[in-house]
Amino acid sequence: MKNLIVVLAALLLVVLPLASACGGNGEEAVVPAGEARQHYNKGVEYGQQGRFDDAIAEYSKAIELDPSLAEAYSNRGDAYRALGEIQRAIADYAEAIRLNPQDAGAYASRALAYTALGKDREAEDDFEKAVELGVEADLLRALVEELKALR
Repeated sequence: MKNLIVVLAALLLVVLPLASACGGNGEEAVVPAGEARQHYNKGVEYGQQGRFDDAIAEYSKAIELDPSLAEAYSNRGDAYRALGEIQRAIADYAEAIRLNPQDAGAYASRALAYTALGKDREAEDDFEKAVELGVEADLLRALVEELKALR
């Protein structure tokens, strides 16, 4: 399980810059101005430092201030996933997708989370949607296969 958590944390550094940094459609994600943005940005900073509990707290504050901030849900899901809290991560990815159905990063991240839980059918559905929205298929497939090998 420890290896799985390490791999999931490493995936944050690989997949997310490719997909979550964008709104899922190749455009830069737009975060509302004001206090919600400040908390969101602080969460990003903490996540990059590996301070996932602090990142979760900041993303949660951003969400409280702006519940429509899909990117905060997606990033909070990444932080939960890095801590091995896969079910909570999946719930946040689902909310990010509900708010922004074009978020390729949320689909890719949820595919990886489902894979970690052995929910391969659900993972494949999200994998296909992430690729359709622009995530590199070969890279995502390699990550999925690596996670399957660790189960």
